[in-house]
Amino acid sequence: MLTMSVNHLVAYNVDKGLLLNFGAQNLEIKRLRHPRNKQNPNIQ
Repeated sequence: MLTMSVNHLVAYNVDKGLLLNFGAQNLEIKRLRHPRNKQNPNIQ
């Protein structure tokens, strides 16, 4: 699912995105960045 989300960022030329998982015990959130976006390398 993570790879698919990054592919969507590339396809739609979006710099940042969120991946939310409501199915876990607690809400899981991952911040995603476009592979060419080098502004903040700490966001993955």
